Amino acid sequence: MSNSDSNRRQYLLRLPTNPDALVSVLDGYFKPVCMVKADPGKEISLDRGLYTVRVEVNGKTEEKLVRLSQDVDLSGLAPARYTPAPVLGSAITHEYYSYTA
Repeated sequence: MSNSDSNRRQYLLRLPTNPDALVSVLDGYFKPVCMVKADPGKEISLDRGLYTVRVEVNGKTEEKLVRLSQDVDLSGLAPARYTPAPVLGSAITHEYYSYTA
């Protein structure tokens, strides 16, 4: 880490890319910092510190604690999808179930 990076006070938090996701960011005291609808490429600039990031999609929630001391990419953060149908990208479906016969 260079000296200029250690003196920075603002860092970028790249939010999940799922357009159906609602993202809530809470500071270290659990006070809401922002609540936004996720868009591909959406970033927010925050001060150095501890944050809790909650991602909600279709009633399911995924939560992650983030120490913001550098730019952080959370573009892949999303709750697992469970479905009995072989839908590509769900939590319990193998990719060979989704191929055509």
